[in-house]
Amino acid sequence: MCRPEEGWPVEFVSENITKLGYTPEDFTSREMLYTDLIHPGDRERIRSEVEKFSREGYTECT
Repeated sequence: MCRPEEGWPVEFVSENITKLGYTPEDFTSREMLYTDLIHPGDRERIRSEVEKFSREGYTECT
């Protein structure tokens, strides 16, 4: 789960992230951000969608 803030900092990530070569601590320590996982060519579209959802009152991105 992440917060709808700049870089979408992660508050919780399961141990399953180890299957992708990361540790939960990589994210919860802010060493990595959720946006680091998004392809650069998709980041603007995703950012726009998150802003839209925030305006609509969503408080979490999962």
